Amino acid sequence: MLQAFFNGLSGMLTFSRGLDSISNNIANMNTPGYRGSEVFYRSVLGPDNSGIGSQIAGDSLRLESGDINQTNNATDLAINGQGYFILQDGDTQYYTRGGAFEFNSDGILVDRATGYQVMGITEAGELINMDISELAVYPPEPTTQLNFSGNLAPEQEDSYQTQNAFYINSRGEEIELVFEFTYRDLNTGSSTLQTWEYTVSTTGDNAQIIAFGTMDFINGSISGFDNEEQITIPADANGTAEEEQVLTLSFGDGVFREITNNSGTSNVTVSLEDGVAAGGLLNSFFTPEGVIRLEYSNGQTQDGAQLALVYSSSGKDLEQAEGNLFTAKNSATLQFGRPGEDIFGDVLGSFIELSNVDMAREFADMIIIQRGYQASSRVLSIANELVEQLYSNTGGRG
Repeated sequence: MLQAFFNGLSGMLTFSRGLDSISNNIANMNTPGYRGSEVFYRSVLGPDNSGIGSQIAGDSLRLESGDINQTNNATDLAINGQGYFILQDGDTQYYTRGGAFEFNSDGILVDRATGYQVMGITEAGELINMDISELAVYPPEPTTQLNFSGNLAPEQEDSYQTQNAFYINSRGEEIELVFEFTYRDLNTGSSTLQTWEYTVSTTGDNAQIIAFGTMDFINGSISGFDNEEQITIPADANGTAEEEQVLTLSFGDGVFREITNNSGTSNVTVSLEDGVAAGGLLNSFFTPEGVIRLEYSNGQTQDGAQLALVYSSSGKDLEQAEGNLFTAKNSATLQFGRPGEDIFGDVLGSFIELSNVDMAREFADMIIIQRGYQASSRVLSIANELVEQLYSNTGGRG
């Protein structure tokens, strides 16, 4: 009879532990990336294989994904797969499905709630910080070639001057050049050969002619040996770069493309083959492969580091640390990888995963625990009544 006391008490203790788990799940139903947990019970046998109550056999995480909600923050991330983000705090690693991230004042991607650093991965598989501090400005790239297109009308003594012809120097500055083309009748006696002279001048207070040459056209198309020339911009005319710069002038390939020599009007334009001005960071977002892509004011884009993910095949490999963070147990076997690979899943930018807690399930489990706790309590009550009856029948003599 006395064993009934202990059996009822063990039932109340185990059901109380189960209620603790359910209450924690419900309390975190709005915690992004939270993984619900559940406890398991088992019977306890005495030396003679008789039942002596119950106890908690252990607990386990529910690995199914939660709902995904769209946000307006490009650094909010969700995983469409089974991977976990990796967070670093000193020498301690945490794993989470909650992707509420942001770049801190040092340009490092961190978890918004804890400040822990979000880890990326190199091509060699090493974990690194997601650091964009050195990518805030897109460095300038100087121009090496100018391309010409349009037409020069072969009118005697006619002169044509380009408008808005620029190149980029090594400091990212736009420097204007003036190209003037002048038709010359050299009286060659050939109606198919036309010759133009050109000069290249700088502008501003130190304007000067820095190059000149001639171009021959045959039947309206530039002669093959005239299609490319090199000029040197002197340091004193190269903005604040304080160094000379060599440019290649590409006039065409001799087959009626690029610059031509036909009757009508002159309309030659100059475009950059390469070279970009310095640009400030305007926007950043993550690709499905977890690569941070940066957009700059000069129209250029640049890729930064790639996010690292970890995969756990069993909920028993992870244990809850705080909030929506988990740590690996000593016996855990975790796989490290990248978004888009195998079972890790793709990254969704401007989305965040919600808790996987199912309220209907939690309430159903809570009712079961409530009934079990009441029944265990009733066992104690009945056992107590029987003991009182025994004392009453014996007159209180033991």
